[in-house]
Amino acid sequence: MKKSIRKSIAGIWILASVTAVSGVEPVRPDPGGSPPPPLVLRPDAMVREETRGTFVGNDIYNQTGASQSVATRIARGTTRAFSVRLQNDGNTKDSFLLKPSGPPSPHFTVTYWQNGKNITSTVVAGKFATSDLAPRQSLTLLVKVSAKTTATAGSFIRQPLTMVSQKSPNLKDTVVILSKLATN
Repeated sequence: MKKSIRKSIAGIWILASVTAVSGVEPVRPDPGGSPPPPLVLRPDAMVREETRGTFVGNDIYNQTGASQSVATRIARGTTRAFSVRLQNDGNTKDSFLLKPSGPPSPHFTVTYWQNGKNITSTVVAGKFATSDLAPRQSLTLLVKVSAKTTATAGSFIRQPLTMVSQKSPNLKDTVVILSKLATN
């Protein structure tokens, strides 16, 4: 939306044209005259084994999962759970998509959960979106990786999960869950 503003300052008339960007809050100037801070949009994905350790990937931003990965071994017929935190590291509200990538594995099953509800079909379809998250606000999902009883020796799954800014879809952050079949 384009809007014209006329204002008299010390007897001089100023005409300004302002264009609003849908979904982005305007940055208001500081009354002291300082310029407003630049608008920052920044997804930050983190991952950990559900019951152990701290999240990896905090304040690390890349699309490869480098320094943002967890690895574990899973016995046939068992499940391991992981927490994936989606955090807004920007300075304005934003919502985010979570998109898994890579082919499905014939040896493992991956499911996604939010507050005890299975959201796997929505996540796999690339349609899971957070609500608007304020700066530094986060949402944590549960990811369960199960090794099938038919999994063969040497089987593994590498599951990249990419968090995508809805306001600027070129801004992404990826974490990786790597699970390998445990040998008996």
